Amino acid sequence: MPTVHVMHDATIGPNRGFSGRITRTSALAACLAILMAGLGQPPLRSWAHGGGPPPAASQENAWKGPKTYVDLPLDGLLNIIPELAGLAAAPDQQQLPWILADTGMSVEESYQKFTNVVADEEITQELLGPDGRPTSTFREAFSYLILTHRANGVETLEENRSEAQPKAAPSPAAAPAMPVTEGFASMWLLFYPDNQPQSQFRFLGEQTLDGRKMQVVCFAERPGSASVAGRFNLNGKSAQLFYQGVAWIDPSSDQIARMRLDLLRPHLDVGLLHQTTQIQFSEFHVPEADSSLWLPLTVTVTTNEDGQIFRNRHRYSNYRLFTVKTVIKPVQKPAALAQPN
Repeated sequence: MPTVHVMHDATIGPNRGFSGRITRTSALAACLAILMAGLGQPPLRSWAHGGGPPPAASQENAWKGPKTYVDLPLDGLLNIIPELAGLAAAPDQQQLPWILADTGMSVEESYQKFTNVVADEEITQELLGPDGRPTSTFREAFSYLILTHRANGVETLEENRSEAQPKAAPSPAAAPAMPVTEGFASMWLLFYPDNQPQSQFRFLGEQTLDGRKMQVVCFAERPGSASVAGRFNLNGKSAQLFYQGVAWIDPSSDQIARMRLDLLRPHLDVGLLHQTTQIQFSEFHVPEADSSLWLPLTVTVTTNEDGQIFRNRHRYSNYRLFTVKTVIKPVQKPAALAQPN
């Protein structure tokens, strides 16, 4: 089986690519626009059970496909997303503009204070059998770098890995080529103020996770304008991925604690039938930077590629400031040249 590579790209603002421009004025204006859109008028659709009038033309998804998570009745979502068990459904969408505005400003603040960090990353890659149990397992360890680049008004968030030292786990069958997955630290940029108009949102309600009450919001990207996207590469073929999913937001900090991302549609041309990414974020204190950052703690990516089910489990620890130390050593002259004339 050919090697599969899955990655996520994130852009700040309306520009496409892996970098974009960011200004505090435009970010606040985006929050204000979202607030104003939600005040003094009924929502564009009835979010609770997918009924109500159709959205305005400007709100329609650029991709004309099946209903997204934003459109589905709540019962349908509960069947698809088991993580929503215990959800207390929202009676209406009155809180949605405020949730998006508060979360957006929190995401912006987090990004502004983001610094270069490196973490220890452990990856367990599994090929699953028909019963859902691993038939092949492979483990690797990396140093995972998250770097920010700020120059001439352009800000870039870049994620890289160092070379790994692979350790093959005992397995009844030889492991095939496993998908390589990366690019999770920036997925909360879906909620960045300038990026919010590129998705549809729906407030689902409240849910208690790990003893904390969370606000639960589902979303679906608009492919015609979305700048937070993924890329699936297979044997020289490539597909751009757009997402729908759910975010669990802690109202005490307005930080995104968890995210689940599913494909907006399958990509049969590259054999990508289904993919689910589950991200758990946590607050990490970086002593050298004297700041706390919300970063991935665990990530699980389950991929159905041409009927084969792969599962990648990522675990991150020991976040620390990344610095480059340069040592300049004097050049020693050859003995024949070192002697004075």
